[in-house]
Amino acid sequence: MTTGTWKTKAKWIATLAIPLAIALIPPTPVYTKVIFNFFAITVWAMLSWVFGTVPEIVVGFLLPVLYIVAGVASPVDAFSPWTGNVPWIVFGGVILGNVMMNTGLAKRIAFRSILFAGGTYKRTLAGMVLGGLIIAPIIPTVVGKIAIFSIIAVSICQALNLEPKSQAASGVMMAAFMAVAGPKLSYLTSGADNPLAMGLVAKVSGSMITWGEYALHNAFIGILYTFMGLLIVYAVIKPEKEFDSVDVIKARCAEMGPMSVDERKTALLLGTIFLLVVTDFLHRIDIGWIMVIGAGLAFVPGIGTMKSDQLGKMNVSVVFFVAGAMCIGPIAAKIGVVKIMANLLLPLLKGTPLYTTMAVYGFAVVLKLFLTPLAATAMFITPITEIAVQLGLHPYSLGYVFKYGIDQYIFPYEYAVLLYIYSFGYLTMQTLFKVLIPRIICTAIFLAVIAYPYWKMWGLFG
Repeated sequence: MTTGTWKTKAKWIATLAIPLAIALIPPTPVYTKVIFNFFAITVWAMLSWVFGTVPEIVVGFLLPVLYIVAGVASPVDAFSPWTGNVPWIVFGGVILGNVMMNTGLAKRIAFRSILFAGGTYKRTLAGMVLGGLIIAPIIPTVVGKIAIFSIIAVSICQALNLEPKSQAASGVMMAAFMAVAGPKLSYLTSGADNPLAMGLVAKVSGSMITWGEYALHNAFIGILYTFMGLLIVYAVIKPEKEFDSVDVIKARCAEMGPMSVDERKTALLLGTIFLLVVTDFLHRIDIGWIMVIGAGLAFVPGIGTMKSDQLGKMNVSVVFFVAGAMCIGPIAAKIGVVKIMANLLLPLLKGTPLYTTMAVYGFAVVLKLFLTPLAATAMFITPITEIAVQLGLHPYSLGYVFKYGIDQYIFPYEYAVLLYIYSFGYLTMQTLFKVLIPRIICTAIFLAVIAYPYWKMWGLFG
C-alpha cells in the first residue's frame, strides 16, 4: 500500500474517530449530551476542513442537517442564517463579480491601474495592488480576483522573459497575491468571510454593521496594510535587473480594444450599486438586498450583461458554505458553548486592551495554521466577540483583530489564493517564507502602532 493511501486512511480515521469519541463521553450536568453532540459534529467539520477529507462546501451544507438530526438544534435555528443578509451579500457579489470578469471590465481596470502607476518593477507592482484596491469592494470572491491578477502577472513575466523563480518574476507574482489578500480586509464586500464574520458578530451585538460603518473602521487602515505588504515585497525581493512593462500592458489593452457597450453598462450598474451600498446609512436598505437586486438587474435585457445560461456556470457553492458555517456560532451560543469557550480563553486573553489585542492576534495566527479563513471565522468569531463584550470592549473590536490574525500565511495550503499563485511555478517556498514571515511580524507592529490607536479613536477600545 502506498504512502499516499496510508495518509488518506489516517486522515479519514482521525476525522471520524475523534468526533465519535467525543460523542461517547458521559454527560454531566454542565457538559450535557447536547453539548457533546455539538462538539462532535463541529470537530468533525473542523477536521474535515483541516485534512480535506470532505469538500468545504459539502461540510457547509451538511452541518445544519447534522445538528438537527443529532438533536442539537431545531430546523428554525439551524437554517436561520438563510433568513439573514449574509448569504445574499455573498450570492449577489458572486454574480456581480462574474459580470465584471465576463465583460472584461475587471481586467481593464487592472491594466489601467498598472499603466497609471508606470512600468518599472516597483511601479508595476504598485499598479497591480492599486487595481486590487479598486475592484476589492465589488468582487467578493477571492478566487475570481486572483484569477484575474494571476493571468496579468504571468502575462507580464512571459512577455518580459522573466524566468520562473527569478527575483523579478517572484516579485510580480507576490504583488498579484498582495493585490487580492490585502484589500480583502478593507470593505465588508471584499471577501466572503467579511459578511460571515460580521453576521456572527451581529448575533452577539444585536445589530448588523452597515457597509459605511465597516469602511469607516477598516478602509483607511486596510489600504495602509495592503501597501505595507507591498513594501515587504520591495524590501526582500530585489529584481536582477530593472524592466519596463508599459509596452506589454499597452499591447494587452490594445488586444481588448475600446471599452465595449457591455463594459459601459456594467460600469454604470456597478457604480449605482456601489453608491447605494455606500449610502446604506441614509436609505436604510440592507446591502444584501441591494446586491441581490443588482445581480438580478444584470440579467434584464437592455440593462444587464448576463444571460440566463451563464448562471448555471457560476460557482455559487460558496454561499452554501457560508450559510452552513454561520449556524455554528448561533447554535453554540444558544446551548451555552460560547460561554464555555469564552471562559476557557478569557484567562489567556484578559489584560489591558492592547495586550488583549495582541493576544487575540497571536491566537489567530496560530489557529490559521490549521484552518482556512472561512473555517476559522465560522468557529471562533462568536466566542471572540463574547470575550470582547465581557471585557467591556466594543463587540466589533476583537473581531477586527482576529481577521488580521487569520490573514497571515506561511504555507500555500493555508489559503486558496496563495496556493493558486504558487501553482504557476514562478515562486519558491523560500520566497514565500522571505515575504510572509516578516509580514506576520510587521502586522503585529502595525496593529499595535497604527490599527489599535485608530480603532481606539472610534471608540472600539474605550
